[in-house]
Amino acid sequence: MKKIFLYSVLAYSFTSAVFAGSANYKLLDEDRDGWIQPEEAKAMPVLVDQWTEMDVNEDNRIDAVEFSRFESLSAPPGVPTDEMGIEAGSSTDGEKRKARDVY
Repeated sequence: MKKIFLYSVLAYSFTSAVFAGSANYKLLDEDRDGWIQPEEAKAMPVLVDQWTEMDVNEDNRIDAVEFSRFESLSAPPGVPTDEMGIEAGSSTDGEKRKARDVY
């Protein structure tokens, strides 16, 4: 119960920053209801694989705060990513594929 309360307090504290939103979150939330449902998450298999860990409040959907946490834990340290999670600065398709294979 303490975990849920603490999570709620933190979520409200960071709401304004998070709702600026990441491009990945906006792309995955296809129905624009403010949550990523399990069906929508299928477009990002790594999120599906980590669903139980990322769904902190266990409501079977990922909100913007939970997704922000997912992105921060998933990104390699110090590597900026574009909206599709590919290393920024990769200019050719081959370089983008190589970046995906590495990360």
